[in-house]
Amino acid sequence: TPNKSVKLDFGLDFSMQGSMSPNLSSVDPFHYAYYANPYEAPYNPDGSYRADETWYNLGLINGSSVIPVYDRGYNVMRELDQTSNETVNNATTARAGIDIKIFKSLKFVGLASYSFGSNRTEKINLKDTYAAWENQLDYDKMYKNSCYGSIIQNSYNKNAYMLRGHLEFNESFSDAHQLQVIAGSEIRAEDSKTLYSKRLNYDANTNTTSMPQPPSGASQLESWLREVEQLSGEFYSKSRYASFYASADYFILNRYIINGSFRMDGSSYFGSAKQFNPTWSAGAAWHVAEEPFMNWSRNVLDRLTLRVATGYTGNINNGVSPQLVMSYWDQQYRRHGDETLPMATFSGAPNPNLTWEKAQDYKISLDFGMFGDRLSGIVEGYMRHSTDVVVSSKIPSTTGYTYQKFNSADILNKGIEFTLNGKILDIRDFRMNASFNLSYNINKVLKYDSPDKLTASTRYWEGYPTDALFIGKLDGLNHEGLYQYKLRPDASISDVKDYQVADNYRYYLGTTAAPFTGGFNLSISWKGLSLSCFGALSWGSKTFEQLAPPGSWSTVYKIGAKAEVPQTYFSDLYSNHFNVTRDRTDRWTPENTDARYPRIYDAFATTEQFSQRNPTDPNIIKGAYVKDNSYLRIKNIILSYSFPEKLTKKMKMSSLKVNLSLNNFFTITNYDGLDPETPGAVYPVSRSVMFGLNLGF
Repeated sequence: TPNKSVKLDFGLDFSMQGSMSPNLSSVDPFHYAYYANPYEAPYNPDGSYRADETWYNLGLINGSSVIPVYDRGYNVMRELDQTSNETVNNATTARAGIDIKIFKSLKFVGLASYSFGSNRTEKINLKDTYAAWENQLDYDKMYKNSCYGSIIQNSYNKNAYMLRGHLEFNESFSDAHQLQVIAGSEIRAEDSKTLYSKRLNYDANTNTTSMPQPPSGASQLESWLREVEQLSGEFYSKSRYASFYASADYFILNRYIINGSFRMDGSSYFGSAKQFNPTWSAGAAWHVAEEPFMNWSRNVLDRLTLRVATGYTGNINNGVSPQLVMSYWDQQYRRHGDETLPMATFSGAPNPNLTWEKAQDYKISLDFGMFGDRLSGIVEGYMRHSTDVVVSSKIPSTTGYTYQKFNSADILNKGIEFTLNGKILDIRDFRMNASFNLSYNINKVLKYDSPDKLTASTRYWEGYPTDALFIGKLDGLNHEGLYQYKLRPDASISDVKDYQVADNYRYYLGTTAAPFTGGFNLSISWKGLSLSCFGALSWGSKTFEQLAPPGSWSTVYKIGAKAEVPQTYFSDLYSNHFNVTRDRTDRWTPENTDARYPRIYDAFATTEQFSQRNPTDPNIIKGAYVKDNSYLRIKNIILSYSFPEKLTKKMKMSSLKVNLSLNNFFTITNYDGLDPETPGAVYPVSRSVMFGLNLGF
């Protein structure tokens, strides 16, 4: 504070994080453990690594024409022992602010910041690992069946700056009125660059590398050189933003508040004609309990506030570019005179008309407190109408592309949230508090304009949620032992081929987003003893438990062999070579027709031609994998005791507390997978017991 009118602020933040782990990008260890057969052994009797007989070797064992992995096979313990992934992150931000008082009611506020961040990774794969096999040149993998070590290094650097300045006006008019106004602008910029390199024939003892021997054939040498060119390179990006903003708040008698704001945001992401997007918002609040006509409720009602708001917001979908982007990743060249020119490919169809996604929000809420705030809560209703949502849509292949992204969908989200807090008991040394919240949210596609009306998006259906499941409705097993799907009432069946038409089976079976979510918290204390319980609930969502094993009929590739694609992987002979759930033994046979799972068959041996009489469309047969993952989970139960002060003083201590915590011990659900909160073959939320002791001196 150099004087009464000026305040300066400076700050510097620095953080560094390092991590070290095996390089298991190819195979997740939990995914491996989920499917690994229990009769597999990680080591041979002499202590050497033993190859898994099914993982990556399924095709080789069953007469495949293609060798999927080198002769040492796959061993997860070798991957853990002989690969590494070291990462170091650094982030630094410097900022400076200034506050200048121009007049009594007017001041200028400025802020400038600069950020620098870096990320460096180094992945090492020793020569006997599957990770090394994956990272060698395709030529060596295909023709030599050899393997050598590799080291992969990436360096990412990001620079960003921000400048902001605005004027603030704050003035009170008598005791009843107050006006606050802010107006200013902001600019932001961000540049990033990534350098990557992969070096082969890595020797851990000498920390050296060398290039493998190139092939002698001209055509093979050309392919080899293209691969070598891709071993190193760089990516970079730049973005610029500019914003202009203003807001005003008007207070009347501290009972009425009116707010309005306006923004104009611009981005270098779009063309010059579409860079800026205007947005605005308006809101009001009414402290009803402060009104004179509410004096009768003073002994009961502590506060009652009604709030309403509406406004527009904008969003940039970074998953698509309005520009024509060329990629030089697949290094190919063309000779032109004495020059060698690189050839590029287009990464996707550009859309110069791409613009901001826009949304208008409406909100209304009621906030209340009663009986000295012993009972309080808030009820809020909201609605968001999003327009110009970017959707990937099929387009005629005559354009040179099969998909393009457009501002082509309108989506409505609406819901209500309810929160209630209560101090149930407060008698001498005994206290009981509880809180509960519940929300209901639904969304619906109001409009979807597909550029090609002959094709439809499988995610966006007008009148239904964005996460709608339009799939086949499972109807038991048929007389052939395959899954039977219910025909629609309007299905047209005039020929055996009509049983293959997906639209004859398509039903709306719910959504993958839970409409109802909530939670609760209960705490009880008596003197130094306290007990708390926290839980969460989710209801109404469906999930695809499509846990496809790592091997299937498609990995047992045989040149010239005809295959009848299994209806689901439950019927695939080769998928069932892996570890499966115990109930999979309840399978259809001519003697066991009332089974849970369908018949099993060899795709290369059957002549039944099942696919001609039964639906096999992937979007229909998904009905066999749908499960309800609604749940109520008690996340934490914590019991603690603080010893009396008289006792701690005798022990020459200021405090002594012990606690016991049970985490994720109880879950109520019909879901039969590992974890309804994170469905699939992923590491589930684990149960844990924790004991704590806190000492103070």
